[in-house]
Amino acid sequence: MLRDDKPQQRRRRTREAEPLVGATLLLALLAGCSGHAAESRRVRDALARLNAPGNSETRTFAEEPDNAGMNASEPAPVSIAPDAAGRSAEEPAALDSLVAIALRDNPAIRAADESVRAALAKIPQASAPPDPELLTRTLPEPAQYADGSNYFILSVMMSLPLPEKLDRAGRVALEEAWIALHDAERMRREVAAEVRRAYSRAYILDRTIETNLANRELLRGLIDVAHAEVAAGRRSQDDILRAQVELYALDSEVIDLRRERTEATADLNRLTARPAGTDLPALINLTPRTARVDRERVLAQADRFNPVLLRLQRQIERDRHAVRAAELASWPDLKFGIEWMYQRDREAMRVLPDPQTGMIPEVDRMSERGMDMWAIVAGINLPIWRGRIEGGIAEARSRLAASQHELAAERHRVASRIATSLSAVAAKQELVALFANTIIPQARQAYEVSRAAYSGGGKGDFPAVIESWRKWLAFTVQYHRSIAELETALADLEEAAGAGVAELEAQP
Repeated sequence: MLRDDKPQQRRRRTREAEPLVGATLLLALLAGCSGHAAESRRVRDALARLNAPGNSETRTFAEEPDNAGMNASEPAPVSIAPDAAGRSAEEPAALDSLVAIALRDNPAIRAADESVRAALAKIPQASAPPDPELLTRTLPEPAQYADGSNYFILSVMMSLPLPEKLDRAGRVALEEAWIALHDAERMRREVAAEVRRAYSRAYILDRTIETNLANRELLRGLIDVAHAEVAAGRRSQDDILRAQVELYALDSEVIDLRRERTEATADLNRLTARPAGTDLPALINLTPRTARVDRERVLAQADRFNPVLLRLQRQIERDRHAVRAAELASWPDLKFGIEWMYQRDREAMRVLPDPQTGMIPEVDRMSERGMDMWAIVAGINLPIWRGRIEGGIAEARSRLAASQHELAAERHRVASRIATSLSAVAAKQELVALFANTIIPQARQAYEVSRAAYSGGGKGDFPAVIESWRKWLAFTVQYHRSIAELETALADLEEAAGAGVAELEAQP
């Protein structure tokens, strides 16, 4: 009886092929592994630092005001009455807390963070080779061989680009992740600066409303003085009417200011991701800050910290990798694969008995057993379309040149913003000191002198009293406006420099 060793032979051939199959899979795995894991972790760590409580970006925009160099003290020309708009004075809104809320909850910041994560997820996609292909071929008319027939072929094929092609594609994706990270940082600084500007606007309105309400009571006292003078026969009724007109004008201005304050509140609610109708408590007084930095230092720090400039620098690096990737398109890719050809056994030969002995002779039946065949397939693609390749190179080089020009233009724009902001900061600092130390005290003194001259039948006239009161009121409002405009100018400076004033002053 003949022994059928076909299963053992196939198992042996399978074992012999296993190292080759394993080598193929290992090659595919190694080709797909990106060498950019360390850089990807750096991007992830930087994003985590941006979102960590107390990070440097938050401190940049939520630091305590620095008034060490400001000698001006806030004047108190009149006592501030409780806010008649119904806002709670026990729970004032601080600028640093609103900035922290905006950095934590603003949806535009959250969207920018997700863009960073999406860009990171593209790196392994870009640096991985194409997926292997599993192919089958079935022959309706089997190919006939001496030991059997072949009607089924199974193959695994894979395209393996040059390692540098995959590396460049991964580096392009990595630079895109850095670009997204700097966009996220830019969004944070923009939101923080917008909160500062909106807070400054609301602060001006709050201080103007409070000043007007306090001066309304002062004006009522002035009307009482006019009534007494008229009753004594020393003044005419015109003085009372003139004071009442001023009182009505003050009330009308307060109505308009409250409407504007509602708009400013809605803007702050938008930035802090709160419902539009959320009430904003009375704002804490802004303490005038200083910026003891020179233009050259700020420009040098902007080149290191400004997220827009950093983004463009990464964009240039991305475009450099893209140029090299376009040049590599002229190099062919390797195609590698394995084929398994199933060989069906030939029908067994019928052996007739020996007529003399009556026994069936032994014969070699090896040719009846189909021997499966293996093949290694290798090839390359032919990059013959030069127009497409050269066009891609030209496109990549033009994009690189455009990014370089864009960086130069942005540097000029940042330098202009820094110069403008520094000039505004210096001017507003001088104005704040001038109002606090000179103008407002003198205006108050002029009002008190004119009122004393008017009372008790003096030589002073009522128009002079009203005029001095108007100036005192206007200068008080302008003082608070100058403080708010100083804060706005500092916000512009910090946004342009990419760092807070304290950070800029701390840099060597």
